[in-house]
Amino acid sequence: MENRELVRNVIHEIRDAYERPPFTPTPDIDLVWVVSLPGTVFTPSDDGMYRGRVADREIVDAGVHIVLQITALCLHKNPEEISKEDVERAGPTFFYNGEDKTNGRYAQIEDFEVLVATTEFPIPQAKVSIRHLTDESNTPGQVKNIAQFLRQNPQFKNIAVVARVHHQRRVARYLKHYIQLFPPDVNLLDASVPETQDIVGTTLREARRIVKYAKKGDLAEEPYF
Repeated sequence: MENRELVRNVIHEIRDAYERPPFTPTPDIDLVWVVSLPGTVFTPSDDGMYRGRVADREIVDAGVHIVLQITALCLHKNPEEISKEDVERAGPTFFYNGEDKTNGRYAQIEDFEVLVATTEFPIPQAKVSIRHLTDESNTPGQVKNIAQFLRQNPQFKNIAVVARVHHQRRVARYLKHYIQLFPPDVNLLDASVPETQDIVGTTLREARRIVKYAKKGDLAEEPYF
């Protein structure tokens, strides 16, 4: 990629990321989709951008927080007051799709199932939907997988898509590319989360990652496969 084009793309991505209004949970959200990241909820990633971080657990925790916020809105409580029983009675479904030992580098599904089964995990198993990525254990595979799930489960209409800010743009491109696979009445909501709540830290970290994504070619209007 030419340096000038790279700079234009990075500036466009940063402007879009920081001009976008923050996600606001609403009580009508009935599914929270967490876009898994390299590694597992117990194992650090060995991928360059996330190397040494338990990045998958970080994004899962962000999704859990959103589930608790939505449940609290439904029950007119504070998120800190929400119990597992509250989530089972009034909360949205937590959706996670990832790879497993048989078809990928990380045991994402196996480790996530262990986490969900613990008493400490705040979402009851009845409100967790786990799907294996059997064909493609990457972003397009995740997008096609949830599209199939939504076709099979038409009761879900409003979907919060939880991803890191820098990753969200890549996810959004695949959602646009495969939009014909989704039911026409599904509403996909950008629930992307920053690296940190510190403004300066967020800007620096997200900008660095956007640059990395640009160099890989992930900012192209038509995603590569």
